[in-house]
Amino acid sequence: MIILDEITWIGGLDPTFLGKLKIAWDTYFKKNPKLIMIISGSNSAWIEKIILSKTGFLGRISLRITLDELPLYHCNQFWGSFKDKISAYEKFKILAVSGGIPRYLEEIHPKETAEDNIYRLCYQREGVLFNEFDDIFSDLFQKRSQRYKDIIHCIADGNTTVDKIANALQREKGGDLSEVLLELTQDGLISRDYSWNLKTENPSRISQYRLRDNYLRFYLKYILPYKQRIEIEEMASLPPGWQSILGLQFENLVVNNRNLLHRMLNIHRKKL
Repeated sequence: MIILDEITWIGGLDPTFLGKLKIAWDTYFKKNPKLIMIISGSNSAWIEKIILSKTGFLGRISLRITLDELPLYHCNQFWGSFKDKISAYEKFKILAVSGGIPRYLEEIHPKETAEDNIYRLCYQREGVLFNEFDDIFSDLFQKRSQRYKDIIHCIADGNTTVDKIANALQREKGGDLSEVLLELTQDGLISRDYSWNLKTENPSRISQYRLRDNYLRFYLKYILPYKQRIEIEEMASLPPGWQSILGLQFENLVVNNRNLLHRMLNIHRKKL
């Protein structure tokens, strides 16, 4: 088995790399019928655009997997032996900030309260979630990161349409804006949700963009405004009113886990 992790960095730094990879596969690797090669990366949009949609790799892709955040029942395991001793509300407060992202959940200290965990991760300058926002966009989009951040800011207040995003940024709806929205959607940071035609019971053309990642909204609303205070270590506790965002965060958790909820509630979706 060959695993090439963060293929976007390898391929992005060497424009001839993917051509060499194709030649190596056709010339050497495919002669071994038991050999499996796995490529992965954080930027799903780049992989889709540069590898999966290219004719040079046509017929060579056996399986595509997009890793979403963990469902809630898996998240519960990160509390370890304390998972049955801690209330659902305590867990929810942390999940409202972290979502089901394993990297964030690994930082939980089960013996601490939700507030203590959130303070340690978000409101101390060495905290994982204090620095994560800039790291995400720098790693995924590099020099183009600001245009992606601008769109995330537009969606942070709630679901919105492409028209409102374009107006807020004073940009045209198509072209570059559409491409960036597609990339953010493919990378799992935002979601494009369509309304339903109640007569036909099919999706309509009307859609809104939603900030799918719980951490991004929490950062913009309740970490970024206190950034300077955190950097000089003046934040002694969580900011006042931080819990007011929990409603939107709860809604996001429900939507992201709706398939699980459908099964638990025995709700059968109509097959199209």
